[in-house]
Amino acid sequence: MERIEITQLGNADFSNPMVFDANAMLEEERKDSYDKFRAAVDDIKTLRKEFITVCAVSFGKDSTVVLLAALNAHLELMDEGVLDSSSPFVVSHINTGVENHLMEMLCEEAMSSLRAFCKQQGIHLELKVGRPLLSKNWSSLFLSGIKIISSARANNDCAEIMKIDNARRLERSIESQYQGKVVTLLGSRMSESVRREANMRRRGTDKVTALDLISGTSEAERVFAPIMSMTDDDVWNLIRMAGDTPIVQSGFSIISFQANHRLIDIIYRDSKDGACQYSAKKVKGTKERAGGCGGSARTGCYLLRKRYHR
Repeated sequence: MERIEITQLGNADFSNPMVFDANAMLEEERKDSYDKFRAAVDDIKTLRKEFITVCAVSFGKDSTVVLLAALNAHLELMDEGVLDSSSPFVVSHINTGVENHLMEMLCEEAMSSLRAFCKQQGIHLELKVGRPLLSKNWSSLFLSGIKIISSARANNDCAEIMKIDNARRLERSIESQYQGKVVTLLGSRMSESVRREANMRRRGTDKVTALDLISGTSEAERVFAPIMSMTDDDVWNLIRMAGDTPIVQSGFSIISFQANHRLIDIIYRDSKDGACQYSAKKVKGTKERAGGCGGSARTGCYLLRKRYHR
């Protein structure tokens, strides 16, 4: 245990030294993050009793926390007898074919681990991976000259066509398969940007609950952001506490499909933090169009020509 004892500050002496327990402070922060995680799990359990929940994931930090919450919710509902081994656990992912090689490696490893974990636990995994049509892949569009390669001052055609249009097609297929009884779970958070938080609060999106979606009182499409109120610190605390051999030891246990999430930690340490679009849907209250790499793209595609000037 780290103990920092202060007996003198400047010219002032302390007859009773102040002691700071750094580990206790960190554990208190982790408890706060874990409480938010448990609230997300409970919200997803409430939704899953009425709808098919679909985790739209990029396997980045935010969507991974949503996936962990949904996975824990599914396991608990199976233990409670609400779901069984035939109940689908639906996960969607978009692979453009031109992702950064580290993100490609992360996604493939995560999907392989998720399949193995679900098989071991008797979970009926429905992993839907969307890929661009042959006529819409990068080489067909941009090397042929049909489209102009995106640049700092050009459009986002590559993201719109290969990622967002692809996501729309995949989402329509899922909604048709489950006859519209679908709620999409996104990793959107208010702390992602000041503008996003302001828009969500102004339009009341931050007050939409799982019960609102079930009762039909929300006018938004069936999209739910279970980690909306989490901060970056919350997300990283949860990522580092998850798994059988977590990155950090704590008094809280988070079941994961992987032993730990060290690869995410490494990639984000070496990359500028940011958001990557992985669904055609968006949370009500955000004005941004679905699509685009964003000014703070995490790694970008390996063929990315777009750079933002601030």
